[in-house]
Amino acid sequence: MIQTTPTYNHYANSQLPPEIIIQIGVHLKGSTLTNALRVSRTWYTCLFPWIWHSFLLPNQWKLAHLGSAWPDISQIQHCCHLIRNLICDDSPLLPNLFPSCNRLVWLELRDLTSDMALLIYQNAESLRHLVRKASVHQPDRDVSLYWPFFDAIGSLNHLDTLQLERLELSYSFFEICQRISNLHLANCSWSSIGSAPHVKSFQSLKTLILLKNKMSAMQEIDLITRCPELVSLHWKATDQIPGEEYERVEMQFSQLSKLKFLAINVSAIADSDIVLLLKSLPALENFQASSSRFRGYGTQAILQYRTNLRELDLSGCDTTIDNSLQQILGSCPNLEIFSGGVYNIMELHHGPWVCLQLQRLSISLVSKHTDPERQEDHLRMYQQLAALSELRTLTLGTTLSIAYGYIDAMDLTLYRGFRFLCALKKLKEMTIGRMHQPLESTERMWIETTWPNLILLEDG
Repeated sequence: MIQTTPTYNHYANSQLPPEIIIQIGVHLKGSTLTNALRVSRTWYTCLFPWIWHSFLLPNQWKLAHLGSAWPDISQIQHCCHLIRNLICDDSPLLPNLFPSCNRLVWLELRDLTSDMALLIYQNAESLRHLVRKASVHQPDRDVSLYWPFFDAIGSLNHLDTLQLERLELSYSFFEICQRISNLHLANCSWSSIGSAPHVKSFQSLKTLILLKNKMSAMQEIDLITRCPELVSLHWKATDQIPGEEYERVEMQFSQLSKLKFLAINVSAIADSDIVLLLKSLPALENFQASSSRFRGYGTQAILQYRTNLRELDLSGCDTTIDNSLQQILGSCPNLEIFSGGVYNIMELHHGPWVCLQLQRLSISLVSKHTDPERQEDHLRMYQQLAALSELRTLTLGTTLSIAYGYIDAMDLTLYRGFRFLCALKKLKEMTIGRMHQPLESTERMWIETTWPNLILLEDG
């Protein structure tokens, strides 16, 4: 139970001004915050609101297990006006928040009851972030049962971020989208936007996240391309873009002139679809495609259209037998972060890497070569790495399985060229995965001498 009459430490120095005490309280949590309340009456007065600032209202099962450790109903009724961030898990205590809990900024809920709708209405002037996370076992319902929920959301005058899971969206939802900046939809479905009245575009949307919705790629594209101010898109599509729609989709995506971030991690869209996206988005700077179907066509699209990329994530993609590592690092001078997959070390012989601004690099190399040939491969690789003078974080090696017929090629012995990395004066962190030749004592001593403050992680 939360102490309302703490015992103060009258010998503590409590002469700090209230604004400084409050700034201290912002960074305190749990028992540390509770102890700070006991410093003096001034500290208690300044910090008590932070006890209630973020609050979890438990469901019936959690209440039964918490017992006396939970505040009583009178405390909730007396202090709920202090709550700013609330997680409400279908709690029987919810009615105790009426009418005083009316200054919420962030609300996360599960079930969509009439009390939940009333709580949303009650915070129409303050609520900025609304999250609905559904239980995996929650059955689907008739969409009409959700209308009061969407009507309540429509009353939120300052809503900025909306995150919804496992819902069938109504037409009123699209009118809400015309006012918010950030939208996250997961496992949702909706009718055609074209049939929604008074909805042509979503001028305020800056960030859009679409994860495994029960919609076709073209239906999601219809939503995406109605957001002309979009800056960030995370799209985990469940099917491919139809080939006969390529021309129309290219024209629609080309109008997203402000889109700088695109993530298609673990997406179902094909390599040819990826080419279409890379070709169509003129302002793209950050492309995340980990564990996707990115292949050789995607590489060629980067070389032809997007050599201006600053961040690129291709980890988990099947790139073992191609030379995409050499092509990308040899053609993208603005690249600052690159996370790659597993590459053939034999392909690193087609010219220098031009990404001299690279600050974070993660790669693993494999080989079919015999030992003398591996010596030359490693010298060439370490010479390329040594030129990346801005590098802060380096990950070498892998914990993943590799293609049949290949062996782990990474070798961190000094005589194979590891010594060349002494040129990386700004290196702060190195992670080492599975290696053909693990680190020996000589190399460890050399690392400690070369980078005294280096964080070395081994994940093999």
